[in-house]
Amino acid sequence: MIMSITLQIVELVAIPVALFRILPGWGIRAVNFKGNDIPVGFGIYIVLWSISAFTLIGRNLALSHDMITNWIILLGAFGGLGFLDDIAGNRDSSGLKGHFSALFHHGKVTTGLIKAIGGVVMAFILGYRMHNGGILTILLSGLIIALSSNAVNLLDLRPGRAGAVFCFLSLPFWVPSLWTFRLAPITFLIPPAFLMQWYDSRGKVMMGDAGSNVLGAALGYSFVTSNPSMLSMTAVLLLLIGLHLMAEKVSISKEIEKREWLRKLDSLTGVR
Repeated sequence: MIMSITLQIVELVAIPVALFRILPGWGIRAVNFKGNDIPVGFGIYIVLWSISAFTLIGRNLALSHDMITNWIILLGAFGGLGFLDDIAGNRDSSGLKGHFSALFHHGKVTTGLIKAIGGVVMAFILGYRMHNGGILTILLSGLIIALSSNAVNLLDLRPGRAGAVFCFLSLPFWVPSLWTFRLAPITFLIPPAFLMQWYDSRGKVMMGDAGSNVLGAALGYSFVTSNPSMLSMTAVLLLLIGLHLMAEKVSISKEIEKREWLRKLDSLTGVR
């Protein structure tokens, strides 16, 4: 156990150092909103570290085999699909409407479409693997996980914004578990997410879909596995649908800029 924890601490520092060399060397870079050319897809750090943590110390912290397996599936699937979009995505098509439009009007299958369809499929697989309800519960769970994943991705348009929202919304899931002998699974994402936020909020790297999709899916999965009522699940689903409909019509960043209190709050999450 001590050796495993020591290895996790070393990885917490070593993985970002390696990514700073690997990503630019492979040409995985993008221009941010300020026109700076920086590494993109750095959120794969969260995926790599968390999978290692679940594998090495998950059972020692009283997590069941099924729970560990489900979280590794979530991290691998949403992180892998997001990273694919980071390294090979075409930014000419954006948003769910844009990706489906490219398919139906031009016969073009974008990586964003692959990510969206793959994410929905994996979300329903995770909902099915929960084994704690009927068809309606599986349906609601799958939709919440899939839409939560994309919801955080919608916020990842300015440094630190998506990470800050994740850190805030994750608090009810992991903080209470600190006083028990069974940590909430989402706790395994907190160390790399906090360090990722340090880099991302300063505009040094872009977390990208590899990070934002995973963080969003983690929030959704944590919620649906917390034994919520059908009413609360329906309310969260409607909220997520509303956010996506709004994002198809208006720019979230522009809407934030229009409101002084939101602009000030947003500025606290990273450089602007």
